[in-house]
Amino acid sequence: MKNRYPDLAKQVVFITGAASGIGAAQAQAFLEQDAFVFGLDQKFGKMEELSFRFPETFAYALGDVRQRKELQQAVSKCQNHFGEVTILLNTAGVLDAYKSLMETDESLWDLIYETNVKSMYHLTNIILPDMIRRKSGTIINM
Repeated sequence: MKNRYPDLAKQVVFITGAASGIGAAQAQAFLEQDAFVFGLDQKFGKMEELSFRFPETFAYALGDVRQRKELQQAVSKCQNHFGEVTILLNTAGVLDAYKSLMETDESLWDLIYETNVKSMYHLTNIILPDMIRRKSGTIINM
């Protein structure tokens, strides 16, 4: 794909849930616009393929977005590899197994909340101070 959005070139994009689905599609789209992309997920999925196709502009880490320490380690790896994050895409998420509220036990609810909500809070709080200091940056929560 031809670079249609030159403003995205050389941006440093951090994407959670980058191994599959929306996160993998986001990673590919930003890479095709010449951005530097760092993916985080619990499994390799499409991240290995992207690292072979875009060896200079894609890097990744395996980690659990529910674990603040793993988020911090991934952000540090991204910063060491590409520099400060300019675009954060909080895309990782889990579904409710298509269960009604009455069928959802507390452990499933905790998993959903920690993955879909609390992880965004933690990761945003890790990355946001640099964006505030620079007076620029974009955060998109899905």
